Amino acid sequence: MRKKYFRNKVAVITGAASGIGKEFALNLAKMGSNLVISDINMEPLEEVKKEIETISQKVIAVKCDVTKQSDINNMAKLAIEKMGEIHFLFSNAGIAVGGLCQTLTITQWKRIISINVFGMIHVVRCFLPKFLEQGFGHIIVTGSIASHLGVGGF
Repeated sequence: MRKKYFRNKVAVITGAASGIGKEFALNLAKMGSNLVISDINMEPLEEVKKEIETISQKVIAVKCDVTKQSDINNMAKLAIEKMGEIHFLFSNAGIAVGGLCQTLTITQWKRIISINVFGMIHVVRCFLPKFLEQGFGHIIVTGSIASHLGVGGF
C-alpha cells in the first residue's frame, strides 16, 4: 500500500512497547497515522509514545494485558472515545517460550495459548463490532516465524 493510504488514519496496536509492534507504531506514525498503542510494559511503551510525539502524530498509550478482557475493553473504549473511527487493528501481542515440549509445564502452555491465541481472539472480537458499524477496517494479526516453522528447542 502507498504511504498516503495511512495518512490521517487511526491504528490500534497491541504489544507496541518493543519488537514488531514498536516498528509498526513508528512506521505508521511516519506515514501520518494516529495511534493507540498498548502493552503490559508501560515504561518502554511511554518511550515509544514520546518517540511518536516527536513525529507530531496523535498517540495514546494504554496498559493492556490481552489475557484480561477488562483491559481489552478499556483499550477499545478509550480508542473509540478519543479517536472516533478506527481504521487498523494490529493484534500483535505475543510471547515465545523456549524449551523442549516434554519440559514445558502446563502453566507455561496455558500462558502461551492465553496470550498468543485467546489474546488475539479477544482483541479482534472486541473491535469487530466497531468495524462492522463503520463499514470498514483492517485487522492485521502478527505471527512470528516461530508460529509457522518448527524450530528445535523453541
